[in-house]
Amino acid sequence: MDERRMDGLRLLFAMTLASLPIYSADAEEDGWPRERQYQGPMTFCDPYFAIELGENDSTTVSDPGLDFLLTYLNLGDWSVGVYEGNHPQQATKRKPVKTAHNLEVERLEGENAQVSYLVNVTPDASLPVFLHIFGERFAGNEGDLAFLMRFRIGTPSQTGCGTPTYHP
Repeated sequence: MDERRMDGLRLLFAMTLASLPIYSADAEEDGWPRERQYQGPMTFCDPYFAIELGENDSTTVSDPGLDFLLTYLNLGDWSVGVYEGNHPQQATKRKPVKTAHNLEVERLEGENAQVSYLVNVTPDASLPVFLHIFGERFAGNEGDLAFLMRFRIGTPSQTGCGTPTYHP
């Protein structure tokens, strides 16, 4: 094989390695279970948000061992997912939304007009952290914004946190 082709293969190999997800060693080193469940009433806290769980509300946090967390919230008649990480899904349409959080919030519209919300929790960071909040009930209206206001967003929200009811 000629040297030029070898350089090309080395570059392709390096790019492939760079595109692989980063393993979250913290999950194992800290003894963190891969899945935790919480049952209300309590204050549920994740690294970048907190929310009050009512009597019949529940939450499941899944750590797939990569560079993000997935949280599934069952809050009354709302069931939503929250992606917490550095690389949220892309959308076909994006629109800034004004909320009382004073954070960068965008309404995303994906395929089949599926609405979700993207919050840049650390806008000044070189590798920002996003909350991508999604669920079938979102319609891009005032009801969505009222629901989003239930979230306490940012690391200062980490007070009075409950403990998991289940660790596998």
